[in-house]
Amino acid sequence: MSNSGYVGIIQTAADELDITFSKGSMQALIEESENFINKFVQDLSFVLINSHAQKLTPNHFNKVLKSRGEQPLLGYSSNVRVKDYQTQPGEFSYQKYSTVPLSQYITTSRPFVNNTIPTGIKYVLVDGIKVPTFMKKSSTKTKSDKPRSDEPEIVSGVLSKKQIDYMVESIFYLRTDDNHSLEVGLKQILEDDELINVLTPYLLHFITGKMAVQYHNVEKIVMLMKMATAIASNNNVDLISYFHPFLRICMSGLIGTDVGSNETDDDSNVRRCASQLLNVLHSKCKNAYPAMTKAIYNSLISVLFNETTSIAAHIGAVYGLEVLGIESCERVIPHLAGYLAALQSISSTVSFEKSVQGITVVEAIRELCESTRNKTKDQSILKWIDEIMETSDSINFK
Repeated sequence: MSNSGYVGIIQTAADELDITFSKGSMQALIEESENFINKFVQDLSFVLINSHAQKLTPNHFNKVLKSRGEQPLLGYSSNVRVKDYQTQPGEFSYQKYSTVPLSQYITTSRPFVNNTIPTGIKYVLVDGIKVPTFMKKSSTKTKSDKPRSDEPEIVSGVLSKKQIDYMVESIFYLRTDDNHSLEVGLKQILEDDELINVLTPYLLHFITGKMAVQYHNVEKIVMLMKMATAIASNNNVDLISYFHPFLRICMSGLIGTDVGSNETDDDSNVRRCASQLLNVLHSKCKNAYPAMTKAIYNSLISVLFNETTSIAAHIGAVYGLEVLGIESCERVIPHLAGYLAALQSISSTVSFEKSVQGITVVEAIRELCESTRNKTKDQSILKWIDEIMETSDSINFK
């Protein structure tokens, strides 16, 4: 959009609010609007690519808006915030006037009867809409060079200033590309004993929102997985209460769709980090959720032994099975020989990118078997492990 287009929109809003702009403030607002729209469209394109959809839908817009802490599109889709209500015959009542002497009118009751005539009126019930704020009072304080987080504005009425400052600082460290700063941020989350439990739901909101729009970026997803693992590992966090959102984050990274914008991206590190998060969740929550191990095991094998899922997801499934413990490993090992045989049959026909993933999944299976060999006393399992090791040695990806 040209500058004149932005000027027209901004000036219309200013006229409605009886506001006068200086040239400098108008230009600053135009530049800010351009930056906002460019970033929004970029995030929108990433969501569209990862959804494999043919065209944009309201759900794509709402995912980006949710990640930014904004309200969903209003009225764009009937299942978002708008619902219809159709009146029915007899739903309204009217007053029936009977002929009575004026002297008795005050003491006479006047019955109400249902209206039997269909009104045919259709109402649209809409939730309250927050009035947009076009201008904010400028602050006299010196602005910080640190990037602002989208999250504190959402929770400013709930959290204290100290909590918000802590959250902004933590996210600032985690957003950087510097490894030292990343370690500082993760260590701060891991060791804090005062604020982390209160901030956990807001940090989870930040993680899930960023995963929705950053799923093309392997390094960013790895950082988010490490962040979730650090939060879950903190003994001051009430992990039982937040188990399900943590598990959704974990399983998305473990057996979700391929991470990255193209086939050359190696997302096995994402799967490995997700398995570390699963290890924390499993060790801390398995007693509170007795069916947890079985449910996760069923999910993992349904991915691993499904030829329509990607080899990258198979890697995550194997990593996850090893985390679940010796019983899960012993249960799946007899079936891995057949899996490797099927993998061997296609090893000479896959692309280079898939061959790299194939090598990784074979290494993951060997790692699972070696770990089980050191723990099991079942001789039949040991024989299966020997067969699997022999088969894996003969697989040659070209």
